[in-house]
Amino acid sequence: MSDTLTTVPRPIKYDHERDEYCARFNTTPSEAIPIVIAEISGVDTLDLEPLYDTVDPDALDWLFSDPSLTQPGDDLSVVFSYAGYEVIVRDGILKVAPSENGGMRDQE
Repeated sequence: MSDTLTTVPRPIKYDHERDEYCARFNTTPSEAIPIVIAEISGVDTLDLEPLYDTVDPDALDWLFSDPSLTQPGDDLSVVFSYAGYEVIVRDGILKVAPSENGGMRDQE
């Protein structure tokens, strides 16, 4: 695995009941997502498909870059499939779960 894994958002917690991983991050979502997925998959980040093949990384980062973009009480989240996982990004929180038949599960 690459040296970038030393920057994995810690801790990555696994919820057995929901079959999902959860990590807090203080970097951009586009940096955190491949690192977390590589860590839980046991692969190098370079072995993953490019994130930009799935979602626009700049747009994703922009959505979460400025808290003034949302109103107090808004619950902004972005959900998509990437590298065989469902990814949910919320303000500083990343949830990752194995995709079920390529479809999206309920968020809550």
